[in-house]
Amino acid sequence: WNTLYDRFVHDVTQLRAEREDLDADVTERKILRKFSRKMGHRVRMIGTGSAPIRPEVYEFLEECFMRVGGIPVYESYGTTEAGGISLNGYLYSGVQLMLLNVPSMGFMTTNTPYKQGEICVISGVAMPGYWKNATASTALYFVDSSGNGWCRTGDIGEVRDAKLYVIDRIANLVKLANGVFYSPEHLEGAFQLCESVKDIFVYGHSSWEFPLVAIYPTEAATASASATEAGGGGGAVDEVLLLQRRILKEMRSVADGRDDIPKGVVPRGVLISDAPFTVENRLLTISMKPSRPNLRTKFLPGLQQMYADLTGQALEKVDASSTKGTSDNKSKGSKPSSASSPLLAQVLAVYKATLRQAHIDAKNDSAKSLGADSISIAL
Repeated sequence: WNTLYDRFVHDVTQLRAEREDLDADVTERKILRKFSRKMGHRVRMIGTGSAPIRPEVYEFLEECFMRVGGIPVYESYGTTEAGGISLNGYLYSGVQLMLLNVPSMGFMTTNTPYKQGEICVISGVAMPGYWKNATASTALYFVDSSGNGWCRTGDIGEVRDAKLYVIDRIANLVKLANGVFYSPEHLEGAFQLCESVKDIFVYGHSSWEFPLVAIYPTEAATASASATEAGGGGGAVDEVLLLQRRILKEMRSVADGRDDIPKGVVPRGVLISDAPFTVENRLLTISMKPSRPNLRTKFLPGLQQMYADLTGQALEKVDASSTKGTSDNKSKGSKPSSASSPLLAQVLAVYKATLRQAHIDAKNDSAKSLGADSISIAL
């Protein structure tokens, strides 16, 4: 479904570029009608499960197939241990729901405007435990004050308008060194909307202050960067820098428009992948999900080096170059140009170190757009 949705977004964008006279709603309806016929004429229903579907993808499926094609769309949720739990957010008959507080991560039933917590259920089909594993079996159930055993799913749920939404998974949450929790999968789903992003892998460690990201860019983004560099003659390195800056700017724009992405978890460095994520190179599983162990193996060395550059080497470069830059200016007795000023290089190095930004465009980026304020600059 993600692939189909990405293709839909591509076609809509392309048609809008070719037919600027068309209204935006007319353009979308035109493409939706075309996509509603892609599944053939014998489809009676569409289902999705196994993993939470991105909200924008589910809305596309509903709009495309249910409203346009008259085909019902169902999202099912359940676990191996508890069985089926809900369909389109509504609990199956016989399933009882309880949200268990997870105070260390801020998911509480007292949260407003919606209750949040770990999804725990009582179900007639829930398994009693794991075969010959008493420890895991005990951890599987939460026993309340009345002695009722609730099967723990490990998923974080939210109840909105009598419907259950799976918003995260406890095992997938990462706590950064600054104490902020974030979900790599949540960020990946959000930043997948960036025009320049085709494949994305977000990584952060508990000792890090912010996450980083590995991205395989879209063909359009790569072509645009290549065309820009062809005019400037900067070469492949500058092409990569253009892509990095563009993607960082797009991610900041996405984050600014959402309340569920704190500024502290927006990636501040982009590693450009040399290959798309596919089943063949084992970066995707056969069910087309990201293979996180293989993604870590491929990208972790580069991401670790990037983090070291951002948090350590940038400060060292400032210290090493400051004296040299000052003495050179005095000996020449002339004001340096803005394009090659050692002072500008020092300021940029300080910004990179203070704001933990790998790619800063001195001409186009502002302190505010980079997430700076008077306090962070002073520090």
